Amino acid sequence: CTHTAAGRFVALYDGDGHLDFGMDASVVSFAKGRVEIDFSSSCDPSCWFDKAGWKPYCTDNGLYLRVRYTNPHNPLRNIRIIMPGFELRYQAMPFHPLFIQSL
Repeated sequence: CTHTAAGRFVALYDGDGHLDFGMDASVVSFAKGRVEIDFSSSCDPSCWFDKAGWKPYCTDNGLYLRVRYTNPHNPLRNIRIIMPGFELRYQAMPFHPLFIQSL
């Protein structure tokens, strides 16, 4: 049901603008080029599509990202959402080891 770990994610970006996060993510702090997000999946297996009478949005089930504003002269770009524990090594290891194993 959950496809990622819960914890403190970091969103990094270049440019000038504002990002919003929602659903199972809540913003902890904003700084230029960096947003810290707490994420905890609210996945509920009773909402799966193979159940009779399913409710399509009974939980948030994910991370919502919206570009609220971008400066046309220095637009937001290169947005990276980094899992907990990977901020110091994401440039050398851009893909999670479990994803690489699954290939």
